[in-house]
Amino acid sequence: MSRSLTATLKAWNRYRDALNPRRGLTLARAARLLESYVRGDYADVMWTLGAPALGIESADADLLTIVTRRRAALVEMEWDIRTVSESDSRYDEALASEQRAALRRSYERIDGLYAAIAHLATAAWRGFAHVEIDARTPDIRLTPVNQWNIVRDGTTGRWRYNPQALSTSFEGLPDTHTLDATSWLIREVDTPLCAIALVKFVRENLVEKDWDAFIEIFGLPNGVVTAPPDSPETEKFAEVAKALHEGADAALPAGSTWTPNPAPRDTSIFGARLDHLQRKLILAGTGGLLTSLAMPQGIGSGAAQQQADVFARLATGDARAISELFQRQIDRVLLSQQFPGQPRLAYFALTPVEGDDSAAYIDGVAKLAAAGYAVDAAEISEHLGWKVTPAPAPAPAPFLQRRSNGNQNRKKQPKETP
Repeated sequence: MSRSLTATLKAWNRYRDALNPRRGLTLARAARLLESYVRGDYADVMWTLGAPALGIESADADLLTIVTRRRAALVEMEWDIRTVSESDSRYDEALASEQRAALRRSYERIDGLYAAIAHLATAAWRGFAHVEIDARTPDIRLTPVNQWNIVRDGTTGRWRYNPQALSTSFEGLPDTHTLDATSWLIREVDTPLCAIALVKFVRENLVEKDWDAFIEIFGLPNGVVTAPPDSPETEKFAEVAKALHEGADAALPAGSTWTPNPAPRDTSIFGARLDHLQRKLILAGTGGLLTSLAMPQGIGSGAAQQQADVFARLATGDARAISELFQRQIDRVLLSQQFPGQPRLAYFALTPVEGDDSAAYIDGVAKLAAAGYAVDAAEISEHLGWKVTPAPAPAPAPFLQRRSNGNQNRKKQPKETP
């Protein structure tokens, strides 16, 4: 796909800006969307998920939290070029160093690296993500493609781009639109969140709609107004009673009575249903690891830290999958071009940002020293990244001659006798 075609896709997709995917979104329509997903027709289902400000990724607070935190935890990582272990039989220190430097130069010139990584993260809830690799210039350009512009031949077949984002099948597009797998970063996830998220959103809306209707009917206390005996103006009395029932100011004649209606049934069923739907999505979105849902919330409760740890673990798994994708689609090509016939000893990797544990490490070294143990200076330098050398031993204190006590030179006086 050329850059001009990428720009054309944006122009062709403008007509979808006027389509609200949530309008008329019922359980029956959700089922049809999921069926089209299995067939490889992604235009409508992906628009329902990811339409800017209108898709359920933006409208559902629970899904938005999962999307934001999983993507942010991944983008916050640092990229690095590493080499294979020295224990590898192919390892050659000079060749590994050259390949590492060559890959670093190439990656530093990639346009759109972190935008591509953020887009590849969306495969966790959409099922797949596509990024085009444009290597026709010295600087590689990575361009994410909207997923409603993609069609597939079933669930495991080839991919074709759908320039007009029409609801169509793989066979409905020309063969010239088939994607060349060597020019794309394509990430696939076998168990995406989209099915759970879509059904949850529809059911949650139904529950909230029924809850709103319940509040509208039973939210304000009401009852039955009884006219006094032999009331001459029954029609006028009914109008005044209706106005009072609707909250207006009115007065009833003497002898009127008001009987309150029975109290409504328990309203907790609505909240319990919403909590159930939320729990299913969050547990699915965190791999069943977010047990902090049952923990007390608030400062000092530990739930916030546990949530951060869970998303960090998920990001580590996503980073490994995306790193392997870069290694296969970009590293292999670059190293084959610059080091033909040589083993590949360097590779791209996304790594978590490590916290500064210098203070804790130094404290541990000091405690070992106090206990009579010594830590090698070279090991300390390697861990801290500082040049550490043993401090010179303190100079010995000068010898001081013991001073004589003045009482020793004083003659002992005899005791006085009475």
